[in-house]
Amino acid sequence: FMGIVLDHGEKPGLIGSLLKCMSSLDSDQIDPWGYHVAAYCLHMPFAEVRRAAVTALECWGTRHSKQVLANYVGSEKLKWLACYVKQIVER
Repeated sequence: FMGIVLDHGEKPGLIGSLLKCMSSLDSDQIDPWGYHVAAYCLHMPFAEVRRAAVTALECWGTRHSKQVLANYVGSEKLKWLACYVKQIVER
């Protein structure tokens, strides 16, 4: 999956769809590679990709997911997305 993200990073629709598919997997099915993909995507320039990465991490609902989001929340430029990530972390 990381190869797809790296090779097609200029296609936010494709990457967002990939993350949406990944979010339906159980956390034990994506550990550890899914966290790496989602964390990488949190820093992409496309809001739809970052939102999909946040959703995937939220769906997995693990301590690791929350830690990734906690480390990320301060760097999100979109106020609404930063607020949403903060809500997830604080749950």
